[in-house]
Amino acid sequence: MATPPIRPAPSLRSQQSSRSAAPSSPHPPLPPYLRILYPPTSPPPPQITSDPAISAEIYHLLALIARAYISPWYTRISRDKAFLAEVASVVRGVCLALERRVEKERLVDLLAVQIPTILAEHYADYRRAAALASASSIPIAQAFHALQPHVAFSPSPSSSTTSLSSPGLDGAPNETYLRALVDGVLKALLPPADYAAETERTIVREIVVCVVLRGALRKLGEPWFYWGVALGALGRPGEETLRARAEGRAVRPPAKKPPPTPPSPPAPLLLPLLSLLRSLSAALSRLTTLLHTLTSLSSAPPSPTPRPAPSLLAPSLRLVEQVLQLAARPASASLLWTLNILSTALRGPANRIIHNLLTRHLLTPALLPPLLAKARTILFPLDGFPGPAPVDPSPAEQDELREALEARVEEFFGEKPRLLLLAPTLCSQRKRIAQMLDPLSDRACNAHLLMRIVDAVVLALVPEMAEGGAGAGAGAGVGGEGEKVGNELGGEKVGVVEEGEDTGGGGWG
Repeated sequence: MATPPIRPAPSLRSQQSSRSAAPSSPHPPLPPYLRILYPPTSPPPPQITSDPAISAEIYHLLALIARAYISPWYTRISRDKAFLAEVASVVRGVCLALERRVEKERLVDLLAVQIPTILAEHYADYRRAAALASASSIPIAQAFHALQPHVAFSPSPSSSTTSLSSPGLDGAPNETYLRALVDGVLKALLPPADYAAETERTIVREIVVCVVLRGALRKLGEPWFYWGVALGALGRPGEETLRARAEGRAVRPPAKKPPPTPPSPPAPLLLPLLSLLRSLSAALSRLTTLLHTLTSLSSAPPSPTPRPAPSLLAPSLRLVEQVLQLAARPASASLLWTLNILSTALRGPANRIIHNLLTRHLLTPALLPPLLAKARTILFPLDGFPGPAPVDPSPAEQDELREALEARVEEFFGEKPRLLLLAPTLCSQRKRIAQMLDPLSDRACNAHLLMRIVDAVVLALVPEMAEGGAGAGAGAGVGGEGEKVGNELGGEKVGVVEEGEDTGGGGWG
């Protein structure tokens, strides 16, 4: 019986040719992080924003959040990835709506007017609260809350705590307020059909509240966080500076050999010179007012003119005044008076310069991808997985950070600027430097500051959440948002700002 002929095995080249002849997938393979949200054979998802780099970073961060905080419990009840895709669709709708609604004029107003105003009011109210606390033996946080009441630090209606004697002393904002705030943003940004998807909307809200806001507000409220950030920006003080402070000596800058210069005028002439500048500025201001009055009386009644644009420099000057307490000494008060006169006279050019600096160097889409990548590495340091919670510095290490920052500030100012801006004696200068840092040294007071900034950011992005419009300024806008959410949470009204100049909410041309 003849055996059938043995066919030779196909060669490697023929296998490769037959494999290449097989029909390929109609879509290119998804990146690994997108396979967490979508099946591997899915088509590429639509972009979250008009910038591909920003869309990729948002998708990458969202995928890691889904893997760490949604998949562990969702995979126990279902293997269907359509739910994660629906969550991503909600986030995409929010980002697209934000991109359409963001106005650079509002962001410029937020950065140049509202946030400096909030910081200046924080410094002023903290010092008033410290005076009240020392006079009535109550905690500073409680006195500060009385000056800046905020519904986020009051017990929620569902809370079992009925005592209102010490609200906000722990520095933890009410999560009911945060949920109402985020839900209001989602309602304003999402289409009605997407907002009606309660499960996906709730997941997005809880991620923002529990993963982003709660952790960020806790970390940003710690005083040592600000000491570390400031030291990172200014640099550590030198060993000679620390040694001089420990020995009670003045901190002197390193010796340099400057080129020969003519002798400077004696120090006693400085104060009369500043007083002369102040007198000249006041006389110029009165002369301008007189000419304007005479012109208006000799002419027909002028037609209504649009309201002048608010100064973008004045809030920063007010913040510097509060931080350095410039109004406490005649020399620094004269300098501050002169700067205020100049900022008023040069409001138009100063506004244009600040506007161009912010829009060209800070409010640019090119900054978002590296910021999102940095946030991803901070939140997920272990190769895309969350790491252990960082250990907070010990009380001794926190005191060391603050002492190092005070030494660096003393070193940064130099001897002559300290005499002009701070105090005449070394002991008074160091006391003034410590007072510069005190308003950021209480965690509960810092939490109030952060919540006011969060409210201002929300109103800049979603102005219709303010009761009666976007408000006239930082204080009005934040107060309106607090009142609106407070009414939702139980009728408590937030009066964040009691006084202060009109900061102007509208853009300027």
